[in-house]
Amino acid sequence: MKQKRYQEGYWVSLGMGFGIMFGLLIGIPFDNSSIGLLIGIVIGGIFGYVLEKKFNPNPILLTKRQKRLKIIMIIVALIAAFLIAVGLVMFF
Repeated sequence: MKQKRYQEGYWVSLGMGFGIMFGLLIGIPFDNSSIGLLIGIVIGGIFGYVLEKKFNPNPILLTKRQKRLKIIMIIVALIAAFLIAVGLVMFF
């Protein structure tokens, strides 16, 4: 059976996205969504890394432009997550 190839970092970004979602869902009931968000990002990143190694052993390599764009998007996502966490701490 031929294994499907994904771009480099596909599973890591997917894992981090789910980690953010579940981290916020876990943090809100405990009235500490900022800590839940950070824990979710870490757990999602680890989970995504494991999935990346398992399901994508031979990834499609990114071009320099794609790598630069991915870094910019990561920075924007982290800033947005930080602002959401600060907003949740201030208002709840």
